[in-house]
This record gives sequence, C-alpha cells and structure tokens, in this order.
Amino acid sequence: MIREFLLRFIKRLSRYSVISISTFLLDLAIAFALITFFDVNYPLAFAIGFLIGVTINFSGNYYWAYRGTTRSRESGFVLFVAAAITGALVISFVVSFLVETFGTDLLLARLAIAVLVGFANFLF
Repeated sequence: MIREFLLRFIKRLSRYSVISISTFLLDLAIAFALITFFDVNYPLAFAIGFLIGVTINFSGNYYWAYRGTTRSRESGFVLFVAAAITGALVISFVVSFLVETFGTDLLLARLAIAVLVGFANFLF
C-alpha cells in the first residue's frame, strides 16, 4: 500500500515537473520579452509571465499529471485562480524585495521563488 502510494506520488511529481519546468521557461521568456522589448517594469512582467505560464500549466497538469483525480475541473479551476493570483503577487513582491534589498540577480531571484511556489502548488 505504501509502495503504491509512493509510485503514484513519484509518477505525478515527474509529470508535474515536466509540465511545470516547460511552462516556467515560457513564463521567463514572456517576462524577458516584456522587459527587453516593451520596457515593462519587472514586477509586472513577471506577474504577466507567471499568469500566462500557470494557466497553461493548469491545463497540462489537470489532464496529464492529475488524470483520474476526483476533483472536478471547475472546482480545480477555482482553486487554481486563487493560487495563481496569490502566486503572481508573491512572485512580484518577493522578487522585487530580493532584487532591491539584497541586490540579488533578477533571474536568480525569480528562479528561487519559482522553486518554492512550484513545490507549494504541487502539494496544494
């Protein structure tokens, strides 16, 4: 029973990771384009990139990583929207805090927050 649980957990975590890393790279590409080509300030650019990436992430994970879940797509989406808005705010503020307070490299700050938010979302 524990073995089955662990195997299912590892399978979901692996699938979740493939989708999440892919959408995170998309998130970064969008933020980079907004900052570089459209002169959008980085907190807003990261929030926009995150919201687009996480929306694609929800669909991919719902249908692939969490296939067979008992939660309906509608209730999952409501929870997703709440988590996405919270995540966008956390990412924007914490990245700004790390960059402006400690002089942390912008990409390094965003990567550190992505790991924390991504793991929290997986457990959520």
